[in-house]
Amino acid sequence: MTQHFVQLCAAGCALLVLTAQAQTDTTRGTVGSQLCFRLPIGSDTLHACAFRGVLRLSNPTVWYPTTAQIGSSRAVLQRISDTLWLVESDTLGGNRLELCGLVLAASDSLCVVVLDSVTVCSIPQPQQRHVLVVSSIGPPLPYVRFARLEGPYPSPVQRRSGFVVYVGLDASSLVRLHLYDLIGRRVLEYSALLDRGSHRIDLILPDGTAPGLYLLHMSSTTGSAHTPVIVE
Repeated sequence: MTQHFVQLCAAGCALLVLTAQAQTDTTRGTVGSQLCFRLPIGSDTLHACAFRGVLRLSNPTVWYPTTAQIGSSRAVLQRISDTLWLVESDTLGGNRLELCGLVLAASDSLCVVVLDSVTVCSIPQPQQRHVLVVSSIGPPLPYVRFARLEGPYPSPVQRRSGFVVYVGLDASSLVRLHLYDLIGRRVLEYSALLDRGSHRIDLILPDGTAPGLYLLHMSSTTGSAHTPVIVE
């Protein structure tokens, strides 16, 4: 048993998933890799039903959710804060919710994952609870958990010229950029599904954009940011 544990830790990181029903499952992973697990949510015969739930994390520095899927149906995972996420789907493709996320830390860390306020076809469902226990040898790898927005380049931006911003993501995410004027009117919008890493985004102001100060807002499933844009 001891030899097996040493070999497991030498590989990098071991995660133990414990359910509220005292069933156990073991998953192996390393810091920076993806970990998925499933939670039962109800009957798989109700394909036309909507699913709603709230995901709560006791320690988001251990495990950070990135995707949610119910059978063959992709669910929307909306970040409210570091510890609170909304999970929604208009159809059910199965009877289990699969949650995937990134392992961010180790060194005997603990994260309790709770799925509550669940409704299927507007019918309340029992709370689901998992405990993620992460162990490894050595310090956890450094990890950037929030989205970054840099730019614009050049600055100030010329009305009849394009400009560039750079977006940095710690995980694949749907990224939305909105440019607003000072009274809150939307001047420009952009959206794309981007992979983890740094991305150059070229933007062009619409015809008739007036000189002045604007605010560029970025939103994604891993974070949000904003930066002022001066137009001449």
